[in-house]
Amino acid sequence: MEAEEHPAHPWRARFVISCVMLLLGLIGLVIADFRHNGALLYWKWITPVYGALAISLSWYLHHRKEDFRPLHLLQEVFHWAAAVGGVYIFNMFVAIGIMARFEAALAVITILGLTTFLAGLYIESTLIIVGLLLGLFAAGVAIVDEYLYSIMIPLTIIAIVLLLWITKKKKKV
Repeated sequence: MEAEEHPAHPWRARFVISCVMLLLGLIGLVIADFRHNGALLYWKWITPVYGALAISLSWYLHHRKEDFRPLHLLQEVFHWAAAVGGVYIFNMFVAIGIMARFEAALAVITILGLTTFLAGLYIESTLIIVGLLLGLFAAGVAIVDEYLYSIMIPLTIIAIVLLLWITKKKKKV
């Protein structure tokens, strides 16, 4: 029996989820720039949101296919639970005083970027772009503070255009 075709447009889901993640990342970038100490709290709460977005995208794209396995969804849940666990560890480092809040926020952005990138390898390829851009956000906050917005805003726009191109290309296939 052939898998039933999805009635909605999955390319829209890919694009919308990726853009929401990029927007949340850009907001976190602004918070990290203006309120160094507030960024950790933001990223601590955004990490599970990213996980929920990625898992819901995976479920949306695959739940009607014949090869759908709930075990794969469970693996994705564990993948994101590990990211949340890493964030918890960095919060412990801050609480006991061996790491400052700003450095912990940079580490959390890096973990989130890596987790999103890896999720892009086996969930949906558009997440690879989001993960790479989060890594650039972390590097940008740490290194290029003076020119942060003049670099990261155009990169975000380029990433959104690239996501639109990729998702439209997948629609045609």
